[in-house]
Amino acid sequence: MEQLSYKSALSTIWCGVRLFLRCWCITIHRLGKDLLHGIFRHWFFALVIVAAYVAMFVTMGNARAERDNVSMTNYQLSQELDSLKILAR
Repeated sequence: MEQLSYKSALSTIWCGVRLFLRCWCITIHRLGKDLLHGIFRHWFFALVIVAAYVAMFVTMGNARAERDNVSMTNYQLSQELDSLKILAR
């Protein structure tokens, strides 16, 4: 029977981490090759990717502008409320 120790436990964990990283590296490598093949061979695929990025940045810009507008409105309302509190005294 094998005696359990921290050294054997850590080596088992390290083997698992190495296997996991190797699988992910293979997956990322294949994904990169597929993406490059898709972009170079299929112009429609490239257009869809560019359109998706443009839509993402437009959506992010609209959300940020709306957040800034709400923030400015809240600031103005709080200033008016403070002015009314001072006048009420």
